[in-house]
Amino acid sequence: MSKLIFTSPLSLLPLIILTMELSSFPAIDASPVSRRPSSFVSGPHVEKLPVELLIEIFALCAAEDSDAPLTLGTVCSTWNEIVNGSPRVWQVVILDDSEKSFATSQSRAKIWISRSAPLQFDLKLNVKDADNVLHPLAPFLPVLDRWRRLTITGAFQKCFHLSDASSRRSLLKEFNISIEDDAVDDHVFPRTHTQSLQNHPRMNIRFTHSPQASDSLLSTPLRFTSLKITDWQHWPRQGPSFTAVCSLLRACPQLESFTFYGWMDHRRYGSLPLVYLPSLHTMNIHESPYARVILSTIHAPALSELYLDELNMCLDDGFLGKPDDIENDPHDCVMVCRWSNHATGNGLRRLIAHCNPPLKTLVMSSSDIRFKDYLHVFERTTELEDLRLICSQMWFDDMVVKLLEPYAASKSPVHSLDVRLPCLRHLEIRSTSHISGDAIVRSVSKRVAFTNQLTYTLEVVIISDCEKFGAQHEARLMQVLGPRFRPE
Repeated sequence: MSKLIFTSPLSLLPLIILTMELSSFPAIDASPVSRRPSSFVSGPHVEKLPVELLIEIFALCAAEDSDAPLTLGTVCSTWNEIVNGSPRVWQVVILDDSEKSFATSQSRAKIWISRSAPLQFDLKLNVKDADNVLHPLAPFLPVLDRWRRLTITGAFQKCFHLSDASSRRSLLKEFNISIEDDAVDDHVFPRTHTQSLQNHPRMNIRFTHSPQASDSLLSTPLRFTSLKITDWQHWPRQGPSFTAVCSLLRACPQLESFTFYGWMDHRRYGSLPLVYLPSLHTMNIHESPYARVILSTIHAPALSELYLDELNMCLDDGFLGKPDDIENDPHDCVMVCRWSNHATGNGLRRLIAHCNPPLKTLVMSSSDIRFKDYLHVFERTTELEDLRLICSQMWFDDMVVKLLEPYAASKSPVHSLDVRLPCLRHLEIRSTSHISGDAIVRSVSKRVAFTNQLTYTLEVVIISDCEKFGAQHEARLMQVLGPRFRPE
């Protein structure tokens, strides 16, 4: 005969049994449980309950008590067998952001994920700090396709029903993190929400600071293929730590797309270990003074698309690289703020040096680098097909365009011509005030005269909103390129 002493809320178990309509059992006294808890729980009625009913009772207890399944399994061998063999009992996971919960989150997650399979499960998360959402959920992110409902209480109240997207749950691959000031209106930027687009569901999480590195994040591979971190904090507030960002990147080994938007904290970074992302094919860095750090740290041997946007900015001593990185080259920096062109160029050099990615698309919008960096990049990105230079502010723009012309491959008396960016098909130059129309016409004409006889040649040339590129230059380029030239 099984004996069990319950503590709340498991103490409700006798009451649950009393209120069941069991016509196949003798009538029982429905007097308050407090009058006869022992005789009822210990009596023959509990032992005769069908297994299916016990499973439902256990599931009700588990929905209110995080330890209920574990506790019920210790009552007797029969109950242990029922609990451990019934996924229904493990369909509710109750979490919080306490230190105790953090310490046991990995082991508990493995138990609940394993024993609830193949069923979906509900997550109930109570957090005292809104920034602690990610940590307790991290062990469950690898099985995001099995989430049925996520309920968050405590610092804020949210409930997400994922069952409506059952046919698309496998597409929950995008993870967006928004780092915002405390004062940001929740109605404008909801703290946490899951939204289902027609073909691209995603998970968005808002923090007031960057997610910190944690054992659960590092030891639990996340299946997200797209990660976007957006920092909405107002300068000069401290932004996200790239050390924490690196930890998050390492937890996403299947990452294919990474976007970083905004400021990072105002500190000098030394050498950071490389983050190996073998599947990363697209990277977008927007308005960040630490482009050098990001480009230097990510090892992406499959990277094919790189977008650099709004990286021209004023950098003070706190954002400079190491002393041995800085070269005195005053001619390289005239129209942009101090050192941003050096930082971006240095980051590109390091990216190429440690993984030599097969870049096919390079877009640089208000993101200038030094002439020597252009030369370095153009000579090594041999698979580049799409080059877009937008809002360049460098005085040597004519020299950059000249790099596209054929050049002597060697210094020997009998030398052959070669061309940089041999696979280039798409060239786009927009909103550049210093580049001359004559330089564009001359360099493009020389290039196509050489490459038209090769496998790869320019197929699309777009010149738009360049002050020194006039109607006469359009006419000359149209004669050379025909329909391949698309003035805007």
